[in-house]
Amino acid sequence: MRSSPWPPSDDPSTRVNGPNQHGQVVCNPLYTASHTTAATARLTIIDVLCHGQPRRFRLNAAALS
Repeated sequence: MRSSPWPPSDDPSTRVNGPNQHGQVVCNPLYTASHTTAATARLTIIDVLCHGQPRRFRLNAAALS
């Protein structure tokens, strides 16, 4: 994520063996990461970026501003 000042993302709908799914795509000029998930939400994108690791959040002065 630090390799570029912007991380565009997209979550197009797709079907996987019948049920609707969501393709989570995060990319920049240097990489593309794509995962298929059952849901689409801000926390789903965070989970994709964390590769299954537990979520961790930091609340500090920069986050509050």
